[in-house]
Amino acid sequence: MAVQSLDYSAQGGVYNTGFLSGWTWYDEEGKRHRDNGLPAVIRDNGEMRWCYHGVTHRIGQPACKKPDGSYFYYHYGKLHNLSGHASYNADKRIRTWWVDGEDYHTLEEFKEACDVYRQKHNLSVPGRLTKRANPDP
Repeated sequence: MAVQSLDYSAQGGVYNTGFLSGWTWYDEEGKRHRDNGLPAVIRDNGEMRWCYHGVTHRIGQPACKKPDGSYFYYHYGKLHNLSGHASYNADKRIRTWWVDGEDYHTLEEFKEACDVYRQKHNLSVPGRLTKRANPDP
């Protein structure tokens, strides 16, 4: 999927030439960044990467999509996905679980790591009801 024929300069994109040629957007400090759910990097080979002030990051969707169909979930620069696999290869046969930059090899280890992460960051667990401190009468 070649995208080099598109011109993103009016949208603030900077075209880079060389081995990894393509469009990149930067914040005021010169770090890769783009708002409104749009990728900060669009390479001529079709790779797209979402960045938040210099780190690969996207909530709820892959932050890196490769031209071969592989994709990766990142949370503030670390492979991370509490909802399932954080990385998939092109044919979806190799999938890995990652929580906060650490990989897990079994579903049990992954679920335990998710629970620990949710407790540490005071996150609710999807699909589980929580008790309210003062229920309505």
